[in-house]
Amino acid sequence: MTDLRAGTTQTQHSPTWGVVMTVCEPLALVRTNVLWHLVTGAHAVHVFFDDPTDPARPVIEAIDGCIVVGCDRDYWRGRMGEKGRPASQMRRQTINANFAQRRAQTDWLFHIDADEFIWQDDHLAGELAPLTGGTTELNLPVLERLFPDGPQSKLFDGTFRASSDLEPEDAARAFGDFARFMKRGQYSHGAGKSGVSVRQGLRLGVHNATIRGSERWKRAPKQVSTTTRLLHFDGLTPLHWALKFLR
Repeated sequence: MTDLRAGTTQTQHSPTWGVVMTVCEPLALVRTNVLWHLVTGAHAVHVFFDDPTDPARPVIEAIDGCIVVGCDRDYWRGRMGEKGRPASQMRRQTINANFAQRRAQTDWLFHIDADEFIWQDDHLAGELAPLTGGTTELNLPVLERLFPDGPQSKLFDGTFRASSDLEPEDAARAFGDFARFMKRGQYSHGAGKSGVSVRQGLRLGVHNATIRGSERWKRAPKQVSTTTRLLHFDGLTPLHWALKFLR
């Protein structure tokens, strides 16, 4: 992979992009995620604090380019009326992502989690240019973090595993007893995450976008990125990973 600091050579006519996430994670993780994306080309990072009293909130609010929302009772009343805060985490994420889309000042918005980092081999904006203003989502294939045998000195040290669509027998041969805990060869989702050109009629979901059909919402047309991937840290340390895996 190329260690790219996007934004250093983009032209003024390049499409702008941002990310949105709903968080309930340690400050160190949220801050690292926000700063990484701002440094590598994002023009804005929308952070929704699932817990409006989260002590990380004032720290993140102080970062230039970060748009913070505390999901308190008034916020949910404004989104859902008397129903209030949805019980489903994925439902809350989706509502927050599309609220951010309506307010976004960037051309594109990508919906990610706090433990996911967008990694570019080439400038993402170049791939977005021909899709901007349309209804095709751009999907970022996911690579899942594996832990190196030796000491880890940097966040991106070690190996990342791509998703796979193996038949059950092949998955069992490849992953042994762990295959039954995996989806598409990964412990997390394997589906990647997507971005949309804002306010073009697409609705951001947790992994993919939908568009209104003649009678109902349906999956939007999708293009899979050839320049950019999503690095998923389903645990930043072996202990963190083990605790999440047990949960």
